Amino acid sequence: MSLLCPTPGEIADRIAIVQLKIVAALSISDPKIRFRFESELLELLGRQSEIQKSADALLSRKLVRERLDSQRRIFVEMQSVHQKLWELEDQRRDLMSRVYIEVLEVSNNAVLTTKLNDHRQSLIRQMNALYDVHEVEKLYEYRNSDSSNAADGSGADKDTAPIGL
Repeated sequence: MSLLCPTPGEIADRIAIVQLKIVAALSISDPKIRFRFESELLELLGRQSEIQKSADALLSRKLVRERLDSQRRIFVEMQSVHQKLWELEDQRRDLMSRVYIEVLEVSNNAVLTTKLNDHRQSLIRQMNALYDVHEVEKLYEYRNSDSSNAADGSGADKDTAPIGL
């Protein structure tokens, strides 16, 4: 993500993360931490609003509504992915703190985390596509861009299929 010019998908992704951090900060007695995340959220929402206004000027009302509906659907899914990633991180930290580490459980956790992060990138791309932005942030996406790399040999893009969690 460019620090000066994040894509719409990156902004939505960061908003989902910051919202989780605000909820978590409520359990901490230091209001400065929550204030820092709330300030970041306001800045992100401002940037998101600027992008929407400039894009909306080029679209009819019907297309704006359709794009907003798509944004909401993608964002809700992003929030869900981030919540699951948060929970997996907590679970992994718990597993790693044990005297006897269950390697299989840690391995399963790592696999689920990777799948969720791949799905998260897919959601960022979907959000970006709503604004006709087609940037690729992750280098492994270039290496895996050939659809013949699909694990099941179908030629289907693995990132567009829902993951079974």
